[in-house]
Amino acid sequence: MSTLFFTMFSGVSWFFYKKILTEFLSATFILAYEFGLVVSLLIL
Repeated sequence: MSTLFFTMFSGVSWFFYKKILTEFLSATFILAYEFGLVVSLLIL
């Protein structure tokens, strides 16, 4: 019983970890992209 609970808990936490990491990376990428656009507009 405790092994099953631990497996479920680690699976759920791993899922949330991947989800948060993916959203964080995409948000960082979008911010960097917009920052690059602003910088290129300022240079032009």
